[in-house]
Amino acid sequence: VEGFPINLGEKVKIGVALADFNGNGKDDIIVGTDDDNIHLIYDDGVVGFTFTAGDKIRSAPIIIDNGIEKLIVVGSKDDNLYAINGSGELQFQFNCNDEIYTSPTVLATPTGSMIFFGDDSGNVYAVDFNGNLKEGYPISIYNQDILLAFDSIIGSIVFEDIDSDGYAEIMFGDGGGDLHILKATDNTYSDFYYYNSMPLSNTFS
Repeated sequence: VEGFPINLGEKVKIGVALADFNGNGKDDIIVGTDDDNIHLIYDDGVVGFTFTAGDKIRSAPIIIDNGIEKLIVVGSKDDNLYAINGSGELQFQFNCNDEIYTSPTVLATPTGSMIFFGDDSGNVYAVDFNGNLKEGYPISIYNQDILLAFDSIIGSIVFEDIDSDGYAEIMFGDGGGDLHILKATDNTYSDFYYYNSMPLSNTFS
């Protein structure tokens, strides 16, 4: 493609996100690097903006179109989730307990859309599109009044109503080799318990 390849001079260790930011009908590229930067690269290879975080970007970015503007959401090794608009301006910054390696995901609920991500200490967070932490997060799971801990969250958190009760289950893996499937008690997604026979243990994460 004309204008490519381009040499950023920076190491890229994770995937990119694609969306049309300049309205010309062609997807542009959002990419994070080990030099702490998040770049918007237009379809002709021109860098539109560079946003600098506090540490390396090892979380693949996502792009949310809220009907008004496109929002770039990405985690960093500086323990922060960043949301940036199409002009490269910070919309919100959410600080958590540890480094973020999970690519964020979005769950639409009757009480509003929620951005999910996990950190390297095993915390699962959900924030709204303004960066406000949702009620009940980070998720805590109790078994006979004993708080169960997750290992570092691996990969993206995904959703599916696997038992067809109208509520999506929350599914993710951790660094200890466990697969977790959590059921919400209602449509606020603020309280959870384990799905049948969970967690499922594997030898490797």
